[in-house]
Amino acid sequence: MRAENMTPRSPRPEGHSLAEVLVATLVLSVSLAPLLFLFPTGARKTAFGVAQLQAHLRARALVAHGVDAAIRARFQSLPEGVPVAVGPLIHPGEEVLYQQVPGYPGLWRVTARVEWVSPTDQKRRPRIYELTRLIHRPDVGLTGDWSLVQP
Repeated sequence: MRAENMTPRSPRPEGHSLAEVLVATLVLSVSLAPLLFLFPTGARKTAFGVAQLQAHLRARALVAHGVDAAIRARFQSLPEGVPVAVGPLIHPGEEVLYQQVPGYPGLWRVTARVEWVSPTDQKRRPRIYELTRLIHRPDVGLTGDWSLVQP
């Protein structure tokens, strides 16, 4: 058995022509260009999602502080409809509201509002993230007509 030269041979010994190289480059650039436009879009959506998640987590913490404050006060003298600072760590643009649900004695709505700015917004307009939780006084039962229409 003879050892032969195992190098692959192109159809032409001089290699590929300039036209073939240009066509291959054009095909690659046309197929990769749309993929390159996905990266900035994905980065913008991720930045928006992270900022919104931070606002949601902050609102959850404020609602938890508001619920704790209402329970510690035994639901007495809750300032209804007035923004309240529920903790020492409240920041500007954050508030907690207490509202008694009309028609349901002992049922309260605790709402936290957090102002946040999307990093993708060029005008830096503030947005409001609002989170609400229902709580009730433990000494008042919640049995009754829970229709979806408020009285």
